[in-house]
Amino acid sequence: MRKQYLLLPLLILLPLVGCSRADYETYGRLNKEMTLFSEEISLPLGNVGPIQVKDLLNASPTISGLVNQMMKEKSDGTLYVESEYTLYTMNAYEFAFQIPDVTQPYLWKMGDQTVSIATPATLISYFGFKFPNQTLKVDMRNPLRSSIPTNGTVKIESRGDDFSTSYSAEVNLEDYSLPSSYSATTIAEFAFPEGKMDMISTLALNDFTLALPANVQENARTGNDANFELAYRYQTNVAPGPNFSFAVDVPLDDLNLKIGKFKLRKGSVSFDLESTLPLDVTVQSVKLLDPSGNEIPNVTVSSDVQIAGGTLAKPAVTPLVLNIEALEGSIPDIGSISISIAIKCAEGAAGTPLSTKMGLSVKSAAATLRGGITVFGNE
Repeated sequence: MRKQYLLLPLLILLPLVGCSRADYETYGRLNKEMTLFSEEISLPLGNVGPIQVKDLLNASPTISGLVNQMMKEKSDGTLYVESEYTLYTMNAYEFAFQIPDVTQPYLWKMGDQTVSIATPATLISYFGFKFPNQTLKVDMRNPLRSSIPTNGTVKIESRGDDFSTSYSAEVNLEDYSLPSSYSATTIAEFAFPEGKMDMISTLALNDFTLALPANVQENARTGNDANFELAYRYQTNVAPGPNFSFAVDVPLDDLNLKIGKFKLRKGSVSFDLESTLPLDVTVQSVKLLDPSGNEIPNVTVSSDVQIAGGTLAKPAVTPLVLNIEALEGSIPDIGSISISIAIKCAEGAAGTPLSTKMGLSVKSAAATLRGGITVFGNE
Protein backbone atom coordinates (compact mmCIF):
# COMPACT_ATOMS: atom_id res chain seq x y z
CA MET A 1 0.00 0.00 0.00
CA ARG A 2 2.84 2.39 0.90
CA LYS A 3 4.60 1.71 -2.43
CA GLN A 4 1.45 2.62 -4.31
CA TYR A 5 1.26 5.97 -2.60
CA LEU A 6 4.98 6.61 -3.32
CA LEU A 7 4.27 6.15 -7.03
CA LEU A 8 1.41 8.62 -7.10
CA PRO A 9 3.57 11.76 -7.69
CA LEU A 10 5.21 10.05 -10.66
CA LEU A 11 1.89 9.00 -12.10
CA ILE A 12 0.69 12.59 -11.90
CA LEU A 13 3.82 14.06 -13.49
CA LEU A 14 4.23 11.61 -16.40
CA PRO A 15 1.47 13.09 -18.61
CA LEU A 16 3.02 16.58 -18.24
CA VAL A 17 6.55 15.74 -19.49
CA GLY A 18 7.11 17.23 -22.99
CA CYS A 19 3.54 18.49 -23.31
CA SER A 20 2.44 21.68 -25.03
CA ARG A 21 0.29 24.40 -23.40
CA ALA A 22 -2.74 23.00 -25.19
CA ASP A 23 -1.91 19.55 -23.89
CA TYR A 24 -1.57 20.98 -20.41
CA GLU A 25 -4.94 22.74 -20.64
CA THR A 26 -6.49 19.49 -21.84
CA TYR A 27 -5.01 17.71 -18.87
CA GLY A 28 -6.40 20.35 -16.55
CA ARG A 29 -9.89 19.39 -17.67
CA LEU A 30 -9.32 15.68 -16.99
CA ASN A 31 -11.05 13.88 -14.10
CA LYS A 32 -8.49 13.87 -11.31
CA GLU A 33 -10.04 10.84 -9.55
CA MET A 34 -7.98 7.64 -9.59
CA THR A 35 -8.96 4.08 -8.65
CA LEU A 36 -6.01 2.52 -6.87
CA PHE A 37 -7.12 -1.11 -6.77
CA SER A 38 -10.23 -3.23 -7.04
CA GLU A 39 -9.62 -5.80 -4.32
CA GLU A 40 -11.00 -5.37 -0.78
CA ILE A 41 -9.92 -4.01 2.57
CA SER A 42 -11.33 -4.49 6.08
CA LEU A 43 -11.81 -1.80 8.70
CA PRO A 44 -12.26 -2.81 12.37
CA LEU A 45 -15.31 -1.25 14.03
CA GLY A 46 -14.96 -2.70 17.51
CA ASN A 47 -17.81 -3.77 19.77
CA VAL A 48 -21.33 -2.36 20.18
CA GLY A 49 -23.76 -3.01 23.01
CA PRO A 50 -25.15 -4.58 24.95
CA ILE A 51 -28.74 -4.01 23.88
CA GLN A 52 -30.47 -5.17 27.05
CA VAL A 53 -33.77 -7.03 27.29
CA LYS A 54 -35.37 -3.94 28.83
CA ASP A 55 -34.30 -1.91 25.77
CA LEU A 56 -35.96 -4.45 23.48
CA LEU A 57 -39.18 -4.46 25.50
CA ASN A 58 -39.22 -0.66 25.66
CA ALA A 59 -38.74 -0.49 21.89
CA SER A 60 -42.14 -2.15 21.42
CA PRO A 61 -44.98 0.42 21.47
CA THR A 62 -47.36 -2.16 22.97
CA ILE A 63 -45.06 -3.56 25.65
CA SER A 64 -43.09 -0.47 26.70
CA GLY A 65 -45.90 0.81 28.94
CA LEU A 66 -45.99 -2.50 30.79
CA VAL A 67 -42.27 -2.40 31.41
CA ASN A 68 -42.16 1.19 32.68
CA GLN A 69 -45.29 1.10 34.80
CA MET A 70 -45.58 -2.47 36.06
CA MET A 71 -42.28 -4.34 35.94
CA LYS A 72 -39.70 -3.76 38.64
CA GLU A 73 -36.06 -4.77 38.87
CA LYS A 74 -34.39 -6.69 41.68
CA SER A 75 -30.81 -6.05 42.74
CA ASP A 76 -29.67 -9.00 40.60
CA GLY A 77 -31.44 -7.58 37.52
CA THR A 78 -34.41 -9.99 37.57
CA LEU A 79 -37.66 -8.43 36.36
CA TYR A 80 -40.74 -8.96 38.52
CA VAL A 81 -44.22 -7.61 39.27
CA GLU A 82 -45.90 -7.33 42.64
CA SER A 83 -49.13 -6.08 44.17
CA GLU A 84 -50.89 -5.73 47.50
CA TYR A 85 -54.63 -5.63 48.11
CA THR A 86 -56.79 -5.26 51.22
CA LEU A 87 -59.61 -7.80 51.13
CA TYR A 88 -61.38 -6.77 54.30
CA THR A 89 -61.17 -4.13 57.02
CA MET A 90 -63.40 -3.62 60.07
CA ASN A 91 -63.05 -1.37 63.09
CA ALA A 92 -63.20 -3.40 66.35
CA TYR A 93 -65.38 -0.78 68.12
CA GLU A 94 -67.87 -0.64 65.25
CA PHE A 95 -68.02 -4.42 65.12
CA ALA A 96 -68.71 -4.58 68.87
CA PHE A 97 -72.09 -2.92 68.19
CA GLN A 98 -73.02 -5.82 65.88
CA ILE A 99 -72.47 -8.46 68.57
CA PRO A 100 -75.80 -9.47 70.22
CA ASP A 101 -74.28 -9.74 73.72
CA VAL A 102 -70.90 -8.05 73.83
CA THR A 103 -70.30 -9.29 77.38
CA GLN A 104 -70.03 -12.85 76.09
CA PRO A 105 -67.43 -14.49 73.79
CA TYR A 106 -68.51 -14.35 70.16
CA LEU A 107 -67.75 -16.67 67.21
CA TRP A 108 -67.33 -14.37 64.21
CA LYS A 109 -68.29 -16.41 61.17
CA MET A 110 -66.71 -14.57 58.26
CA GLY A 111 -67.90 -17.44 56.07
CA ASP A 112 -66.80 -18.11 52.50
CA GLN A 113 -65.16 -15.50 50.33
CA THR A 114 -63.64 -15.91 46.87
CA VAL A 115 -61.83 -13.05 45.16
CA SER A 116 -60.12 -12.72 41.78
CA ILE A 117 -56.48 -11.83 42.02
CA ALA A 118 -56.17 -8.63 39.99
CA THR A 119 -52.47 -7.85 39.64
CA PRO A 120 -50.23 -6.28 36.98
CA ALA A 121 -49.55 -9.85 35.88
CA THR A 122 -53.15 -10.07 34.68
CA LEU A 123 -52.53 -7.49 31.95
CA ILE A 124 -49.02 -8.67 31.18
CA SER A 125 -50.27 -12.21 30.59
CA TYR A 126 -52.20 -11.05 27.49
CA PHE A 127 -48.87 -10.35 25.76
CA GLY A 128 -47.60 -13.92 26.11
CA PHE A 129 -45.68 -13.61 29.37
CA LYS A 130 -45.61 -16.39 31.97
CA PHE A 131 -44.92 -16.18 35.69
CA PRO A 132 -42.33 -18.44 37.33
CA ASN A 133 -41.62 -18.31 41.06
CA GLN A 134 -45.01 -16.92 42.09
CA THR A 135 -45.60 -16.28 45.77
CA LEU A 136 -48.74 -15.14 47.58
CA LYS A 137 -49.03 -14.27 51.26
CA VAL A 138 -52.31 -13.75 53.11
CA ASP A 139 -51.91 -11.39 56.07
CA MET A 140 -54.27 -10.54 58.91
CA ARG A 141 -53.97 -7.95 61.64
CA ASN A 142 -55.39 -8.54 65.10
CA PRO A 143 -56.25 -5.24 66.85
CA LEU A 144 -57.03 -6.92 70.19
CA ARG A 145 -54.59 -7.23 73.06
CA SER A 146 -55.08 -10.99 73.20
CA SER A 147 -54.63 -13.71 70.59
CA ILE A 148 -57.68 -14.95 68.67
CA PRO A 149 -58.37 -18.64 67.91
CA THR A 150 -58.88 -18.84 64.13
CA ASN A 151 -60.24 -21.58 61.90
CA GLY A 152 -60.93 -22.20 58.22
CA THR A 153 -59.00 -22.83 55.00
CA VAL A 154 -57.23 -20.56 52.55
CA LYS A 155 -57.04 -21.80 48.96
CA ILE A 156 -55.48 -20.49 45.76
CA GLU A 157 -56.02 -21.59 42.18
CA SER A 158 -54.51 -20.84 38.80
CA ARG A 159 -55.94 -21.54 35.36
CA GLY A 160 -54.31 -22.37 32.04
CA ASP A 161 -54.95 -20.90 28.61
CA ASP A 162 -57.96 -23.20 28.25
CA PHE A 163 -59.35 -21.89 31.59
CA SER A 164 -59.04 -25.28 33.26
CA THR A 165 -57.41 -25.49 36.70
CA SER A 166 -53.65 -25.91 36.27
CA TYR A 167 -52.60 -25.59 39.92
CA SER A 168 -54.21 -25.33 43.35
CA ALA A 169 -53.01 -25.34 46.94
CA GLU A 170 -54.66 -25.01 50.35
CA VAL A 171 -53.64 -24.05 53.90
CA ASN A 172 -55.72 -25.35 56.81
CA LEU A 173 -55.97 -22.95 59.77
CA GLU A 174 -57.46 -25.49 62.18
CA ASP A 175 -56.51 -24.66 65.78
CA TYR A 176 -54.53 -21.63 64.59
CA SER A 177 -54.16 -18.69 66.98
CA LEU A 178 -53.88 -15.21 65.45
CA PRO A 179 -51.37 -13.35 67.64
CA SER A 180 -51.88 -9.86 68.99
CA SER A 181 -49.69 -7.51 66.99
CA TYR A 182 -49.58 -3.95 65.73
CA SER A 183 -48.46 -5.25 62.33
CA ALA A 184 -50.10 -7.87 60.13
CA THR A 185 -49.31 -11.57 60.60
CA THR A 186 -48.95 -13.94 57.65
CA ILE A 187 -51.58 -16.64 58.16
CA ALA A 188 -51.07 -18.46 54.84
CA GLU A 189 -48.18 -18.49 52.38
CA PHE A 190 -48.00 -20.07 48.94
CA ALA A 191 -44.98 -20.64 46.69
CA PHE A 192 -45.66 -22.16 43.28
CA PRO A 193 -43.54 -25.23 42.43
CA GLU A 194 -41.14 -25.17 39.51
CA GLY A 195 -42.85 -25.44 36.16
CA LYS A 196 -46.16 -23.94 37.36
CA MET A 197 -46.31 -20.61 35.54
CA ASP A 198 -49.98 -19.87 34.91
CA MET A 199 -50.92 -16.76 36.82
CA ILE A 200 -52.84 -17.24 40.06
CA SER A 201 -56.49 -16.46 39.39
CA THR A 202 -58.47 -16.79 42.65
CA LEU A 203 -58.04 -16.71 46.40
CA ALA A 204 -60.72 -18.37 48.51
CA LEU A 205 -61.37 -18.29 52.28
CA ASN A 206 -63.70 -21.10 53.34
CA ASP A 207 -65.49 -21.48 56.69
CA PHE A 208 -63.33 -18.68 58.09
CA THR A 209 -64.05 -17.93 61.77
CA LEU A 210 -62.57 -15.83 64.59
CA ALA A 211 -63.35 -16.70 68.24
CA LEU A 212 -63.54 -13.24 69.79
CA PRO A 213 -63.30 -12.74 73.55
CA ALA A 214 -65.97 -11.01 75.62
CA ASN A 215 -65.97 -7.22 75.76
CA VAL A 216 -64.21 -6.71 72.45
CA GLN A 217 -64.36 -2.93 72.79
CA GLU A 218 -62.40 -3.07 76.04
CA ASN A 219 -59.79 -5.39 74.56
CA ALA A 220 -59.12 -3.36 71.39
CA ARG A 221 -56.39 -0.83 70.70
CA THR A 222 -57.28 2.71 69.76
CA GLY A 223 -56.98 4.90 66.68
CA ASN A 224 -55.65 3.42 63.45
CA ASP A 225 -54.57 0.30 65.34
CA ALA A 226 -58.18 -0.70 66.10
CA ASN A 227 -58.94 -2.35 62.74
CA PHE A 228 -59.20 -5.99 61.77
CA GLU A 229 -57.52 -6.23 58.36
CA LEU A 230 -57.19 -9.04 55.86
CA ALA A 231 -54.95 -8.56 52.80
CA TYR A 232 -52.72 -10.38 50.33
CA ARG A 233 -49.26 -9.70 48.89
CA TYR A 234 -48.34 -11.15 45.50
CA GLN A 235 -45.02 -11.29 43.65
CA THR A 236 -43.75 -13.11 40.57
CA ASN A 237 -40.88 -13.13 38.10
CA VAL A 238 -41.62 -12.37 34.46
CA ALA A 239 -40.73 -14.81 31.67
CA PRO A 240 -41.57 -15.41 28.01
CA GLY A 241 -44.23 -18.02 27.42
CA PRO A 242 -44.20 -20.47 24.50
CA ASN A 243 -46.38 -18.09 22.44
CA PHE A 244 -44.46 -14.94 23.33
CA SER A 245 -43.52 -12.82 20.29
CA PHE A 246 -43.24 -9.21 19.18
CA ALA A 247 -41.46 -7.04 16.58
CA VAL A 248 -39.26 -3.99 17.21
CA ASP A 249 -36.75 -1.66 15.55
CA VAL A 250 -33.35 -1.76 17.24
CA PRO A 251 -30.67 0.89 16.57
CA LEU A 252 -26.95 0.15 16.41
CA ASP A 253 -25.67 3.64 17.08
CA ASP A 254 -22.25 5.26 16.84
CA LEU A 255 -20.85 3.07 14.08
CA ASN A 256 -19.51 6.17 12.26
CA LEU A 257 -18.29 4.25 9.23
CA LYS A 258 -16.67 7.00 7.13
CA ILE A 259 -16.47 5.32 3.74
CA GLY A 260 -18.17 7.90 1.52
CA LYS A 261 -14.81 9.31 0.38
CA PHE A 262 -13.85 5.96 -1.15
CA LYS A 263 -16.88 5.93 -3.50
CA LEU A 264 -17.57 2.24 -3.02
CA ARG A 265 -20.34 0.36 -4.74
CA LYS A 266 -20.39 -2.71 -2.51
CA GLY A 267 -19.37 -3.66 0.98
CA SER A 268 -20.29 -5.73 3.97
CA VAL A 269 -20.39 -5.41 7.72
CA SER A 270 -19.54 -8.61 9.56
CA PHE A 271 -19.76 -9.25 13.30
CA ASP A 272 -20.46 -11.88 15.91
CA LEU A 273 -23.76 -11.29 17.69
CA GLU A 274 -23.72 -12.64 21.23
CA SER A 275 -27.13 -13.34 22.76
CA THR A 276 -27.94 -14.08 26.40
CA LEU A 277 -31.68 -13.77 25.70
CA PRO A 278 -34.01 -16.79 25.97
CA LEU A 279 -35.39 -15.54 22.67
CA ASP A 280 -34.87 -16.27 18.98
CA VAL A 281 -34.38 -13.17 16.83
CA THR A 282 -34.98 -12.79 13.10
CA VAL A 283 -33.59 -9.77 11.26
CA GLN A 284 -36.39 -8.75 8.90
CA SER A 285 -34.95 -5.59 7.39
CA VAL A 286 -32.00 -3.24 7.82
CA LYS A 287 -31.87 0.52 7.25
CA LEU A 288 -28.64 2.45 6.91
CA LEU A 289 -28.66 5.92 8.45
CA ASP A 290 -26.33 8.80 7.67
CA PRO A 291 -24.48 10.68 10.45
CA SER A 292 -27.54 12.95 10.83
CA GLY A 293 -29.86 9.99 11.43
CA ASN A 294 -31.61 10.09 8.04
CA GLU A 295 -32.21 6.92 6.03
CA ILE A 296 -29.76 6.50 3.15
CA PRO A 297 -31.69 5.98 -0.13
CA ASN A 298 -30.77 3.63 -2.98
CA VAL A 299 -28.65 1.35 -0.81
CA THR A 300 -29.75 -2.23 -0.12
CA VAL A 301 -28.78 -4.40 2.83
CA SER A 302 -29.29 -8.15 3.12
CA SER A 303 -31.68 -9.38 5.82
CA ASP A 304 -33.67 -12.43 6.93
CA VAL A 305 -30.91 -13.50 9.34
CA GLN A 306 -31.59 -15.92 12.21
CA ILE A 307 -30.08 -15.29 15.66
CA ALA A 308 -30.28 -18.10 18.19
CA GLY A 309 -31.23 -17.51 21.82
CA GLY A 310 -28.82 -18.14 24.68
CA THR A 311 -28.51 -17.76 28.45
CA LEU A 312 -26.43 -15.72 30.87
CA ALA A 313 -24.47 -18.85 31.73
CA LYS A 314 -24.06 -19.95 28.11
CA PRO A 315 -24.34 -17.11 25.56
CA ALA A 316 -25.16 -18.07 21.97
CA VAL A 317 -22.81 -16.55 19.36
CA THR A 318 -24.10 -16.12 15.79
CA PRO A 319 -21.71 -14.92 13.04
CA LEU A 320 -23.51 -12.42 10.82
CA VAL A 321 -22.65 -10.70 7.54
CA LEU A 322 -24.75 -7.79 6.25
CA ASN A 323 -24.07 -7.21 2.53
CA ILE A 324 -24.43 -3.61 1.38
CA GLU A 325 -24.82 -2.46 -2.24
CA ALA A 326 -25.44 0.96 -3.77
CA LEU A 327 -28.11 0.79 -6.49
CA GLU A 328 -27.03 4.21 -7.71
CA GLY A 329 -23.72 5.96 -7.22
CA SER A 330 -21.68 4.85 -4.22
CA ILE A 331 -22.13 4.09 -0.54
CA PRO A 332 -21.99 7.27 1.60
CA ASP A 333 -20.82 7.59 5.22
CA ILE A 334 -22.84 5.35 7.55
CA GLY A 335 -23.58 6.84 10.96
CA SER A 336 -25.73 4.04 12.38
CA ILE A 337 -27.95 1.10 11.48
CA SER A 338 -31.62 0.47 12.34
CA ILE A 339 -32.57 -3.20 12.37
CA SER A 340 -36.18 -4.40 12.29
CA ILE A 341 -36.36 -7.67 14.16
CA ALA A 342 -38.99 -10.25 15.08
CA ILE A 343 -38.60 -11.85 18.52
CA LYS A 344 -40.10 -15.07 19.79
CA CYS A 345 -39.47 -17.45 22.68
CA ALA A 346 -36.60 -19.82 21.96
CA GLU A 347 -37.38 -23.52 21.94
CA GLY A 348 -37.17 -24.95 25.45
CA ALA A 349 -36.73 -21.49 27.01
CA ALA A 350 -40.34 -20.81 28.06
CA GLY A 351 -40.44 -19.78 31.69
CA THR A 352 -36.86 -18.48 31.88
CA PRO A 353 -37.04 -15.40 34.16
CA LEU A 354 -36.07 -12.24 32.32
CA SER A 355 -33.20 -10.15 33.66
CA THR A 356 -31.88 -6.74 32.67
CA LYS A 357 -28.47 -8.41 32.42
CA MET A 358 -29.70 -10.33 29.35
CA GLY A 359 -29.22 -8.79 25.93
CA LEU A 360 -27.54 -8.68 22.53
CA SER A 361 -23.94 -7.57 22.04
CA VAL A 362 -22.03 -6.96 18.81
CA LYS A 363 -18.54 -8.43 19.03
CA SER A 364 -15.55 -7.97 16.70
CA ALA A 365 -17.41 -5.91 14.11
CA ALA A 366 -15.58 -5.12 10.85
CA ALA A 367 -16.46 -3.52 7.52
CA THR A 368 -15.21 -5.08 4.30
CA LEU A 369 -15.05 -2.64 1.39
CA ARG A 370 -15.11 -3.78 -2.24
CA GLY A 371 -15.41 -2.34 -5.69
CA GLY A 372 -12.37 -0.09 -5.99
CA ILE A 373 -10.98 2.55 -3.65
CA THR A 374 -11.14 5.94 -5.34
CA VAL A 375 -8.99 8.91 -4.25
CA PHE A 376 -8.47 12.53 -5.30
CA GLY A 377 -12.24 13.01 -5.40
CA ASN A 378 -14.10 14.73 -2.57
CA GLU A 379 -12.30 13.05 0.32
